[in-house]
Amino acid sequence: MSARLRAPGRIAARPRMLENIHMVSPTDSRRSPLRLDLRGVKCPLNWAHAKVRLEAMARGEVLELVLDDPRGARDIPRAAEAEGYSILESRARGGVFHLVIEK
Repeated sequence: MSARLRAPGRIAARPRMLENIHMVSPTDSRRSPLRLDLRGVKCPLNWAHAKVRLEAMARGEVLELVLDDPRGARDIPRAAEAEGYSILESRARGGVFHLVIEK
């Protein structure tokens, strides 16, 4: 006779870590931006990741986002400005978008 242990109700799956998000810290003494690679992350999650990082930064620090989602490239600057951040640069090349945001 075998006994089966079963948890009552349905167990929610644990969130997966997104392997394609990489933070790269500045390596020199100049004030270079932190870089957040969000390629493969769709809107609105890319803004959520960027916002969490921006909230942890000090005023005046700069964050560079790398995206491949056109919707995120369009919506993140609007959302960032609505939160009081400054968009320093926005450019696209070959389907990859770079946004530079100052806290």
